Amino acid sequence: MTKIIRTLTLGLTVLALAVLATPAFAVNARAEAAQQTAEEKRAVAQTRAASKLDDAKQKVCKNREASIKKIASNIQERATRQLDVFGKIADRTMKFYEDKQYSVATYDDLVATVNDKRTAAEQAVKDVSGFSESFSCTSDNAATFKDDVKSQLQAEQAALKEYKTAIKDLIVGVKSANSQDKTTDTTTGEQQ
Repeated sequence: MTKIIRTLTLGLTVLALAVLATPAFAVNARAEAAQQTAEEKRAVAQTRAASKLDDAKQKVCKNREASIKKIASNIQERATRQLDVFGKIADRTMKFYEDKQYSVATYDDLVATVNDKRTAAEQAVKDVSGFSESFSCTSDNAATFKDDVKSQLQAEQAALKEYKTAIKDLIVGVKSANSQDKTTDTTTGEQQ
């Protein structure tokens, strides 16, 4: 009899555990399903928010695109004007040197340097103008445009500065020839 009671007790215990454990497993399954649904909703909401943010950024970019192109055009025009001014100064200095028939040992090297720097500066200006004209909010470079323009402008400014320095060196060389010519004239007593 004790054997039967033990078997019955054991059977009831197993049955009770089975009945009580089944809802716990069902609750876990429901909780997992609810968590998965919440994660899916969160992902959809994040996608929508990102899409709205991208749309807002595109709208702002479109509104500013005309002004960005105008600024880039103004920068290019300014650089072109600087090139023209520097070119006139260099040409006038060379003409002055030739008209006065001065002689400087390094004159040819100075002129070659000026011409090389002029070519480099003109190329830098062309690079900036071509780069800024290609800007569009829908292009791949819209996100990195600011950094790219900044580096292009720095290269342009450096090229213009080197060109200006080469012209200054040419002027100093011609001026030194002028001062040498004046000292020669004062020692010989001739006037120009």
